[in-house]
Amino acid sequence: MISRQERISRASARAHGLVDKLGGSLVIGFHLLALFAIGATVVWAAVFAFFDMAQRGHATVEDILLVSLAVLVARYASYRYPSVRSPVREGQPPERDDTA
Repeated sequence: MISRQERISRASARAHGLVDKLGGSLVIGFHLLALFAIGATVVWAAVFAFFDMAQRGHATVEDILLVSLAVLVARYASYRYPSVRSPVREGQPPERDDTA
């Protein structure tokens, strides 16, 4: 027979596990939403900058720097995208490929 204390402990552990999973899902969801917002803003700014340059018929140094900055921000956002297939995982050495 399971004691009352044991049942409470098991229920607490189950509830903690569910809340932990929910919290992790919310964090990942917010992360993806924030990355989408950053990416959409970069694309929106780049499109308008391109049309402005096309309308003027030439690009200035500021325009080239803006495009470079947009590429860097997009690249940073793509590196921050969470992936299960990450090439390097925290605390684990990279897997060796001895087939080569």
